[in-house]
Amino acid sequence: MVDDTRATHTPEALALQSYLDTTASPLGSALKQLPLIRLGIDEVELAALPLTTEATTGSQRIHAIHPPGLTLTVDVESDQARQVLVYQLTMAQAEDMSGPRLHDFCPLQLALDGTLVPDPVIHTWRGGAMQTFFPPDAITPQRHVLYPRTPAYYQDGHLSLGTHGGRSSDQYMPYLLITTADDSSGVWCAIGWSGHWSAHFVKPRGTSDLQLTVQIEPCDLQLPAGTKLQGPSIALGLYKGDAAAGYNSMRSWLRSRMPALPTSDLSHFNTWTALDANVNEALLLEAIDRVADHGLRYFMLDAGWYPCLRDNFSAGVGNWRVDEEKFPHGLEVVAEHARTRGMEMGLWFEPERAHLSSELAQQHPDWLLRVPDREYALVNFALPAVRTYFREVIGNMVRRLELRWLKWDFNMDPLPYWQQVADGGLAHLGHIAGLWDTFDWIRTTFPDLVIENCASGGNRLDWTLFSRAHVNFANDQYTQPDCIRRILGRMGAFLPSERLNMIYGPFQRRSYEDAAWQVLMGSTFGVSEPIDNWTEDFSTSLRHHLAIHNATDAPRGGTFYRLTPDTADLRAWEGWQMHEPDTGTGAFVLWRSAAPQAQFNVSLHNIDEAQNYVISDLYHTTAHTVTGKQLANGLEVSLLPDAATICTYHPILGEETSENYRYRGDSSALA
Repeated sequence: MVDDTRATHTPEALALQSYLDTTASPLGSALKQLPLIRLGIDEVELAALPLTTEATTGSQRIHAIHPPGLTLTVDVESDQARQVLVYQLTMAQAEDMSGPRLHDFCPLQLALDGTLVPDPVIHTWRGGAMQTFFPPDAITPQRHVLYPRTPAYYQDGHLSLGTHGGRSSDQYMPYLLITTADDSSGVWCAIGWSGHWSAHFVKPRGTSDLQLTVQIEPCDLQLPAGTKLQGPSIALGLYKGDAAAGYNSMRSWLRSRMPALPTSDLSHFNTWTALDANVNEALLLEAIDRVADHGLRYFMLDAGWYPCLRDNFSAGVGNWRVDEEKFPHGLEVVAEHARTRGMEMGLWFEPERAHLSSELAQQHPDWLLRVPDREYALVNFALPAVRTYFREVIGNMVRRLELRWLKWDFNMDPLPYWQQVADGGLAHLGHIAGLWDTFDWIRTTFPDLVIENCASGGNRLDWTLFSRAHVNFANDQYTQPDCIRRILGRMGAFLPSERLNMIYGPFQRRSYEDAAWQVLMGSTFGVSEPIDNWTEDFSTSLRHHLAIHNATDAPRGGTFYRLTPDTADLRAWEGWQMHEPDTGTGAFVLWRSAAPQAQFNVSLHNIDEAQNYVISDLYHTTAHTVTGKQLANGLEVSLLPDAATICTYHPILGEETSENYRYRGDSSALA
């Protein structure tokens, strides 16, 4: 129902306290009341304009009109059950006039009273860039306290973070957590912007307060007549409990925004790095025959299917047609053969980048943003003609090949191109709006299509794009299992694990041990092993581990807990737990790696100590009955060096006994 009553409001209409119950969290009472959004309009602030509201069920729409034809609208969603607030600013300029100067766009500002919540802890994560070393920097958790135990004295305390090159998670993840010093409550923030952003924490000199400002740069522009642009969509959540409770609150909320999956089975073979860009009809038909009958649902053809050099897939981006020399019968024969062998076809695109020699660049130079002396251009998705073109190109390929998986990649930093055009941020804001619009069109037009979001791996994982895709590629480090498990074990703490994608391989002819395969527990199951390496032993191992992965499918949709500290030392045990709160079931995974200790005491979370549980060791096909008190206080697990184990658990209900689950004759990691 819409409430047509409109009234003039003060800036409190833009305050968090108007939508969330701040008494529901101890930290909430320390949040100062101030406008969430700051935007300069000529010499006026957004919050200083007359504001009107219209209420709908579960949401508010706040309007402000500036005399030169500019309409500003803030859409606010309030989820009282979750204590989550989501809001977004839209700017629209009238058709018959140019707008006023817009500047200093800060889609979020918060302030905590340091006398009520002294020494709040700021939790952040490094971004998703790929490294070839261990331990990887990617997704490293960080804790910061500005000037602990004292007001800022000589100068303000500062902490700044954001993107490096304009992809939303290339340097820092666009997710933040602020907790009380005693870790009893907090507020989380998800910055929904797929471009360049920065966040600035300040402890002002002479105070114990903490201020947070998120800024979109550049922003100093006038909207052309008839222009409509959206800003970031910011999500804030209040919670009680420790930091893990905050991570899981954010994780659960983000899961609620995800599109429904066409199928729960996302297991797949990806041609990269199994074949790299060296693909042709004969090689792909052979690959399909080799990987079929392993239980993998999708055959994903990655880069190289268009005209490009066999050793340089990037040189052909912008040639969005099938290479007739590589595929004389088109890709239809490949897609049909995949379906005949029981798999669905997928295809890779990189629409936002074009090589200057490509057909797109030659035919549509006005669609490109360029930087001198660079051989690649940014395709300007702010232009309606660009979006129309890719709707036709992508739509045609999906229909012709009956595609069921589409991978959208982005392997360049866009920020230098937005800076080069020097339009005050119009290209930046317009590109992100066009990107979101295109993802929305693909998803609604092809509901049976799995959309994968990728940007050199995990470099664009903001929630607004993450939730527009079905799966999101976690990181381009997919050859070293120690690195993969470290990245997924960090990322799964605050992002829905079942929506993270990973391909594993090649491990370059080294044997796949249990500990290596288990890294995929924290994501979908993807394989990219070179075809020559698919021996009978490898095939048997793949089928076995895919079955184990499927046995842990349900817990990935629940809560997540690290069981060990995040450490750079391979001589330490590592593990995490995934728990299904509604049923009390779950799974945990442990790696010993090079740890000298043969045993580890694992204490699980969310266990009912009054219950008895069945613990099933999936690798050793054994089961044991234990008390809930044992699980909560510490269960001893023994492993050989470089070994790992996955165990599931569930409470014993009714007439059920442990004998239903006990397998005789095999050893177990469980003591």
